[in-house]
Amino acid sequence: TLFIDSQQEPVTSEDGGDVEVAISLSHRPVGVITVEARSSNEAEATVSAAVSFDERNWDEPQIIHIRGQDDDVDDGDVGLEVT
Repeated sequence: TLFIDSQQEPVTSEDGGDVEVAISLSHRPVGVITVEARSSNEAEATVSAAVSFDERNWDEPQIIHIRGQDDDVDDGDVGLEVT
């Protein structure tokens, strides 16, 4: 199981606003687990994430960054998923 530690709802902005989200595992893995996060709408936000967990760091939060993108469209709040 993947734990997502966010004190608030992650919100970015079109001026390049960035939000950090900490993730960790609930159980010690056997070997290396790589988590690759992706945005469901890269025109609105990009995600810089490929983090790896192993037997030593499985319970230490690792940070992924979600950055809002300026798409030149005044579209208000737009939801997206990071998977």
